[in-house]
Amino acid sequence: MMKILSALYAHKSARFGLILLVILAFLGSFAPFIAPHGPTLIFTGDFKLPPAFLSSNWKFILGTDDVGRDLLSRLIFGTRISLFIGLTVVALSAFFGTFLGLLSGLFGGILDKIIMQLVNLLMSLPSILLAIVIVSVLGTGLFNTIIAVSIVGIPNFVRLIRACVLVEKEKQYVKAAQSFGAGPFYIMFREILPNCLTPLMVQMALGVSDAILSAAALGFLGLGAQAPTPEWGVMLADGRHFLESDPHLVILPGLFILITVLALNLLGDGLRDILDPKLSQKYQS
Repeated sequence: MMKILSALYAHKSARFGLILLVILAFLGSFAPFIAPHGPTLIFTGDFKLPPAFLSSNWKFILGTDDVGRDLLSRLIFGTRISLFIGLTVVALSAFFGTFLGLLSGLFGGILDKIIMQLVNLLMSLPSILLAIVIVSVLGTGLFNTIIAVSIVGIPNFVRLIRACVLVEKEKQYVKAAQSFGAGPFYIMFREILPNCLTPLMVQMALGVSDAILSAAALGFLGLGAQAPTPEWGVMLADGRHFLESDPHLVILPGLFILITVLALNLLGDGLRDILDPKLSQKYQS
């Protein structure tokens, strides 16, 4: 782990992404102590105040929204919610997707056909449209958003792990384990899975950014987290009516989404470069 972290630090873009993520994680973890006000606290009369550098009102550094809530506080608490959504979604998608991919690739036959037909069915629809359909069935809310986005993310992990298993199971170390009488689940989890961790880690890093974007899109459409939850997509939806008169209500949550997704993508690209044997020598030397 320390070797990977040192390699990430040597990788310029990954280092930048990692620093941004550390800052965001710090904000989310200590939001109750950092945020100047409660995320749902309403200040009567202080509606749609501009940021402090435009109004000189330093009580609200980034201004207030249309009902008088402090934007900075809501953005900080939104960091906690968005990172929680991203990490939870990826954990669920990776767990089920990896297990199904291992089964599909190792056993093959009718099981492989059934799993891949289901995967192809899920991937035949645009991801956001599929998430909308699932949320429409389950109902709105943060918990159902996590379930919907997790289901949408499973096919990517299934295809990735299945492809990796198809390559690994033909190698000599697997055949040697089979000749010694090792069972399929032993081979699956003890022999093959450790050799699939490199692409899995990269996919997980990139999957967090996809999950955050999908959750924000559902929140914007009114199908995800519901007001007054300080979720960035909900904040975008609340501020879109004031885009011309008070653009900061849209720009600020959009900027936080941009920074978070950028940081995760930079980190994912860095992990890919570092963990790829053809490229890793440059960063681990």
